[in-house]
Amino acid sequence: MRAKKFIPILLATVVAYMTFNFFYTVTYTPFYIPTPVAYCAPNDKPTGLIVHVERSGDLIAYEFWYKWPYDGFYHRTDWEPVIVYLKSGKLYAVAVRAHYNWRVDFHPPEEDGRPIVTFAYLWHTPLLKLPPSNYVKVNLTPVVANPPENVDPFEIIGVPSPFSNAFVSALIYSTVAFFATFFAFEYIIRKT
Repeated sequence: MRAKKFIPILLATVVAYMTFNFFYTVTYTPFYIPTPVAYCAPNDKPTGLIVHVERSGDLIAYEFWYKWPYDGFYHRTDWEPVIVYLKSGKLYAVAVRAHYNWRVDFHPPEEDGRPIVTFAYLWHTPLLKLPPSNYVKVNLTPVVANPPENVDPFEIIGVPSPFSNAFVSALIYSTVAFFATFFAFEYIIRKT
């Protein structure tokens, strides 16, 4: 009989834990990924491209990370970020990072409705401008993965980070799930 008293709290705790983890760890994955139209020097092409997607309200940030096997004259991997923001499904802004300084353009050059990014020769600085005539288009398909660096794409354009939103939402939903489960099983046990 005493064991029955702990069933509602045990089940409520399990349900709250599962609810919290679901709402806090689910990553928004869109069906459409607005890959930038990227250009680079013919003998200086990136070898990889990953994308990481985050959402805050109706604003979606697509972090694209282009990978080169070298950085200028240094033999080390070079990752260059380009962040594309969509708001209500339309291009809102693009952010590029040149030497750890972010530049945001709310009206970047476009090609076929996608932003144009031109990578400087050798050092791979991403620039939001039309490419020189001798540059070639980058033909890489992005792979959804974790970024090589931790960047808050929403802080760059002055929007509150979704971290707090996700954490608070997960906390609220798990608390509601806890009490709903607890009182439901408490009621069921009292009736039996």
